[in-house]
Amino acid sequence: MEAYPNAVNVHRASQAWSDYCREGTITAENVHEVFAGLERWKRSDQWVRDGGRYIPSLDKWLRGKLWLDRPAPSADALAELQYPEYWVPPWRTPDGRLRPEYQEQNDDWQEEYWPEVLKQLKRTGDRK
Repeated sequence: MEAYPNAVNVHRASQAWSDYCREGTITAENVHEVFAGLERWKRSDQWVRDGGRYIPSLDKWLRGKLWLDRPAPSADALAELQYPEYWVPPWRTPDGRLRPEYQEQNDDWQEEYWPEVLKQLKRTGDRK
C-alpha cells in the first residue's frame, strides 16, 4: 500500500484485495498485472495533473479494476519514450549491410533481385 499515492480507505481496499484473491480475480500468476497497471496510472496525465488531485482512493481503484485500463500518459512520461534518430532492423548492421546470419538463411532471396520482383508485383497489380 505504500506504493499507492493516495492510500486512503485502506481497510476497504484490503477487503477488496482479499475478495479478489478469494474469488480468483487476483492470483499469484497475475498479481504482476495489478502492479504494472499501478505504474501506468502513476505516470498517467490524470494522476500527475494538479499535484495528484484526481487520484482515486485505493479502494475505488481496486474495486473499479482500474489496473486493467490504459490511461493516457503524462507529458513527462511521453518525453521519456524518445526513440533513437534511426532504427536499425535486426537483419542489418548499423552501417546498413545485411547481417551474415540472415544472408546465410536467405541465399535464394538476394537484395539485388528485389527491384525485379517489385516490378513483377507492380505489373500483376496493374492487371486487377
